[in-house]
Amino acid sequence: MITLEGYITAFEVTPASVDDREGLRDLAENRFGLMILEDKEYAGEVL
Repeated sequence: MITLEGYITAFEVTPASVDDREGLRDLAENRFGLMILEDKEYAGEVL
């Protein structure tokens, strides 16, 4: 997770067998006011 200025605020390391969205759910849990940017691979998925 980074700020709009590019500073790292949090990260999570997961095995290759774990879907990237699972890591995102863990990072975003109990945080409000986030802007989540994604690539087209995840477009349309409900997070």
